[in-house]
Amino acid sequence: MYKGIALISQDRCKEKAIKNVDLLEEYYIPIVLPLSVPLGEKIFEGDVLCNKDPLIHCPVTGIAQEIQNHYGQDYLVLKTDMLAPRKEYILNDPFHLSPEEIIEKIRLAGIVGLGGEGLPAYLKLQEAKGNIDTIIINALESEPFLSAGHRLLLEKSKEILQMAQILKSILGAGKVVITFTKNKALRTSVEQYIYGKSIEILEQADFYPNGYEKFVVQSVTQKELKKNDSTLEVACLVHNVSTIFAMYEAVFYDKPLTEKVITVDGAYCLEYGNFFIKMGTPLTVFLRPFSEESTYVMFQGGPMRGKSLKHEKSITKTMNGIMIFEEQFDIKEQECINCAACVDFCPVRLEPYKLIDFVRHEEYDKAKDHYIEECILCNICSCVCPSFIPIGDIILQNINKEGDSEAV
Repeated sequence: MYKGIALISQDRCKEKAIKNVDLLEEYYIPIVLPLSVPLGEKIFEGDVLCNKDPLIHCPVTGIAQEIQNHYGQDYLVLKTDMLAPRKEYILNDPFHLSPEEIIEKIRLAGIVGLGGEGLPAYLKLQEAKGNIDTIIINALESEPFLSAGHRLLLEKSKEILQMAQILKSILGAGKVVITFTKNKALRTSVEQYIYGKSIEILEQADFYPNGYEKFVVQSVTQKELKKNDSTLEVACLVHNVSTIFAMYEAVFYDKPLTEKVITVDGAYCLEYGNFFIKMGTPLTVFLRPFSEESTYVMFQGGPMRGKSLKHEKSITKTMNGIMIFEEQFDIKEQECINCAACVDFCPVRLEPYKLIDFVRHEEYDKAKDHYIEECILCNICSCVCPSFIPIGDIILQNINKEGDSEAV
C-alpha cells in the first residue's frame, strides 16, 4: 500500500485539460546504439537518432553532448538550443496516397504501440491489411488513475476519427468501433464527427481491467480469445487511442513520434494532470522540489500493474502514466486462509491461490494444467488478498516456466 493513495480521487485527472510541459535545458533520450548523428554537433528537431526499428527521433533542436549509460540503458544527453524556433509541421493531403505509402509514413515516424506493448505499429498494419473487418480504437484506460486516453479523445476527436477513416480505407475494413468509458462530454465530442462514416460508439462501464485488449475484442465481437490468440483470428485490429493520434500526426503532418500524452498523479508529484511530454524528459521534473530518493516511490502506469521506475532516467515511448507516492508501508505476508477472494475477483476465472501453491512447490505442469498462462497479470488478486500475499508478483515470476524448470 502506498501512503496517501486512498486520499486521491481516481478521476481527478479526467477533468484536467492536456498541458504542454515547458522546454527544458537538457533531455536524456533513450537510444539504441549505434547513433546516426555526430556527438558534439548541433542536431535538429525530428532528426533520426537511431536507424534501428523502430526509429528514434530528436525531440528538440540542440547539441548532442554525450552518451550516458544508466542501469544498462544508453541515453543521448541533448543540450537544448533555447533560442531555436520550433520545427513547423505542414498539413498535407494523405487521401491520394496508397496503403503502402501511408504505412511507410507510420514506419518513418517511429510509432510503436503506445498502450505499453512497444511494438512497431506499422508491422501490425501490414499484417492486418486485407484480413480484418473491424478496427477497434481503444480509449478505455487500462489502469485506475490514468486518464490520458480519455482527455486525448475528448480534445482530439476530429483528428483521431480522421485517422480512423484512413485506416479503414487502406486496410479494407468494413467499420470502425471506438470504445470508451461512459461520459456525456466525451460522447458529444465523438458524435459530431461520425455521421455517415461507418463508425460505431461502444460505451462501457468504468471498471478495471476492461481496457485489456482481449476483453475489448470480446465486448465488440462477442467472441472470447485466449491470452496469446491474435485479434486477427476474429478479423479485428485494435489500437490504443494514443497510437491512433500519433499516426494522425505522422500521416497528416509528417511528424515523428517525439512526444506523447501521459497522466501524472500521486501524493508526491509536483503537479497532477495530463501532459504532452517530450521523449527524453527527465523523470525528476515531475517531483516536488527537494525530494529525496529515499522518501518517494515512482512507478510507470497505475497502482495495479505499475512498474517501478528505480532504474529509468527519462520518458520513453511506452510510458503512459507516472504515479508518485510516499514510501510503502511495511506489510508482512501472512498465511493463506483459503477465503477464495482471489477467485471471486479474477477477471479470467482462474484460481490464483492454487497457482501460487503450485509454483512455490515447482509443480509447473500442474500450474499450466490450471491455465496459469491465461493470467493477464492484472494484480487484482494481490489487492483483494486479506493475507497480503503478493499473488500477482509470484505468478509473474513463474508464468513462463516449464515442467523442467526452464524459462520459455
